[in-house]
Amino acid sequence: PAALVTSLNTILVQIQAGTQSTTSAAVNSATISSNTTIYQTRYTSSDTPYQDWTGNLLAFPIVNGTVNTATSNATWQAELQLDKQVCGAGVVEPLGGPNGGGGGCANNIANRFIATWNPASGTGVPFEWANLSPAQQAQLGSTTPVGQNVLDYLRGDTALEQRNGGTYRNRSHLLGDITDSNPIYVGVPDGPYSDASYLAFVTAQATRTPALYVGANDGMLHAFNASNGNENFAYIPDGVFANLQKLTQPLYNQAHLFFVDGSPAAGDALLSSDGKWHTLLVGGEGPGGSSVFALDVTNPTVTTETQLASKVLWEYNANGSDPDMGLSYGQPIITRINANPVLDTSDNQTVPGFAVFFGNGYNSPNQSDVLYAVKAGSGTLLRKIDLCAAVAGACDASLPNGLSGVVAANANGLLGSPADMVYAGDLQGNLWAVNVSNSNPASWTVRLLFTARDASGNRQ
Repeated sequence: PAALVTSLNTILVQIQAGTQSTTSAAVNSATISSNTTIYQTRYTSSDTPYQDWTGNLLAFPIVNGTVNTATSNATWQAELQLDKQVCGAGVVEPLGGPNGGGGGCANNIANRFIATWNPASGTGVPFEWANLSPAQQAQLGSTTPVGQNVLDYLRGDTALEQRNGGTYRNRSHLLGDITDSNPIYVGVPDGPYSDASYLAFVTAQATRTPALYVGANDGMLHAFNASNGNENFAYIPDGVFANLQKLTQPLYNQAHLFFVDGSPAAGDALLSSDGKWHTLLVGGEGPGGSSVFALDVTNPTVTTETQLASKVLWEYNANGSDPDMGLSYGQPIITRINANPVLDTSDNQTVPGFAVFFGNGYNSPNQSDVLYAVKAGSGTLLRKIDLCAAVAGACDASLPNGLSGVVAANANGLLGSPADMVYAGDLQGNLWAVNVSNSNPASWTVRLLFTARDASGNRQ
């Protein structure tokens, strides 16, 4: 009992302080040794000095199998690195400063590389006012000056914050809270593929700079250099545009919203666009939006926003036109399949291609239960399966439904072989198995494995 009381008191103190550490961390080695590092995300709902929501990603050395996660022991902190990089919160240049600043850091926001998805053109674009679609511009502001100011604020400009005489919300740090998004570490390619072209790809990427990818509730998916914590780039999904303007409002701290709150996934894939191997990052927004996106992170370092924009491969349901897509909970997966064959240009052989599978999430307009499969490189739909419609009587139409995370498997157990089964669970307690072994997606079949119920027969 005494230990329980102590634990509860500790939890209450943490809640009152408003600082939390996420329950998961990404480690840069499967085997913990003296030269490894642990990366941990944190957030606070009442940072100083402005009592606002902020986030952090910290690197801690693991020494002799142990790690000291005291903030003072961190090798680097992403929130501090980003502030320095952008000349952001805490280092505001005064009026008439050496960089010609007018207060804030309007002259330094170009230090960041940020891209987004333009749903009108169907392409990735630099996050600059002229590149946005009319709908995106309207979501940021009703007039050009207002929208441009909001865009600059999101990029890190502090000139119009209240502390500098403006009307926008003050930020203790630029990095938004990282609440539910688990960071992923991407280093040297380590996929299970035995293709000669893949082994050559691994060799060619042996010196690739490791990077960490994580979503934050500042509207961005961030890419950080794993060695020093500097931001390589950021991506703003179109799926979060509707609420971006609210981040500027002073009362936002009392009405917190989610933005890029989903956990990204990464994997290598042979793409039909050039017949070569690439490393892809896929993700969603969790409760923050209803789209799923993919970036090419083969080279995590960029030097221009135009270059970054070319790495944005696709964003599914960016304009919210699919009524079966709900909030994109669940981590998308990248897997090899027999469908979508690809010509490997290294030997001119046609081999199994790659797909991204994901569930439709929760709270969709149709309250449906749908599995999606899209081409990994283009986002082109391979198959959209309404699971409830596939098995009569499996679902209760009077209850809400939705599919979150999915898992792919290969029955023969051979690593790197095409997946033949995809498994997923829904809100009504159903566990589904979808046979994806056929090279024709239209021939994929659905089976209900079981429905979880309590002792009274209620769905769980």
